[in-house]
Amino acid sequence: MKQLFLILILCLTGISFLYSQNNEMYNLSKIHSGVKSKRVSSYDKTGKNNDSFEFIKPGSKLTVFDIKGTGIINHIWITMSPQPEKINRNDIIIRFYWDNNEFPSVESPIGPFFGQGWNERYNFSSLPLAAGPKNGTGLVSYFAMPFSKGAKIEVENQNDTEIRSFYIYVDYIETEKLPKELGRFHAWYNHELTDASPEGENEWVEYEKQEINTDGKNNYVFANIKGKGHFVGINYYIHCPSPMWYGEGDDMWFIDGDTLNYSPKSGHKVKL
Repeated sequence: MKQLFLILILCLTGISFLYSQNNEMYNLSKIHSGVKSKRVSSYDKTGKNNDSFEFIKPGSKLTVFDIKGTGIINHIWITMSPQPEKINRNDIIIRFYWDNNEFPSVESPIGPFFGQGWNERYNFSSLPLAAGPKNGTGLVSYFAMPFSKGAKIEVENQNDTEIRSFYIYVDYIETEKLPKELGRFHAWYNHELTDASPEGENEWVEYEKQEINTDGKNNYVFANIKGKGHFVGINYYIHCPSPMWYGEGDDMWFIDGDTLNYSPKSGHKVKL
């Protein structure tokens, strides 16, 4: 019995150790060479306590992060005033530029990017993005954002109201070179008004039978991306003009030339 108990402990210990090697908390204990943790923020460089970018006027742009060299952004924190009821978050645009490119790899209103839709503020939590701790006051990203020749983050105020205070931390690591498998972070924003289907509003087939969706032809397209990459998520917000719910339906993903077949007998959608 004692021998069996010892074997069980060894097996469990082995499993625990194997699991821990792929755990983020385990990775924090590793000693890395050629890597330095750094931060750029809106702190008061005079040594006083006025730690924000102030008075971003309507129509103006502000560069809040501009680094040369190679590294990976791993944490962003932002808070600002006035609040959404006084300055629309959809009118504050954030852009990310990698490797001295003139075009942004990220261009989005700041609210929707951080999970805050409808020009509202509320607590939000996901693995890479969060807003809190009270009414979505602080906007947080944990996405890894690599760059090899430099990185720049820009904020533009497209509202008629002045941004009185803009606080930001950007944490990143500085390194000599990146692993070859690392890509670049991209985000695309779209805002579109759509029409009801030709048969009109017809939720749950209340008025007449709806057509079967066999190929996704009339679906709303979130993204049509070419090339090699890794899709990491989507923030989706709906303004519905009637009591009927426009969000009903299946999400369909077509990857590397996938097609879709519908089996009326089983009712299942199957990728071919």
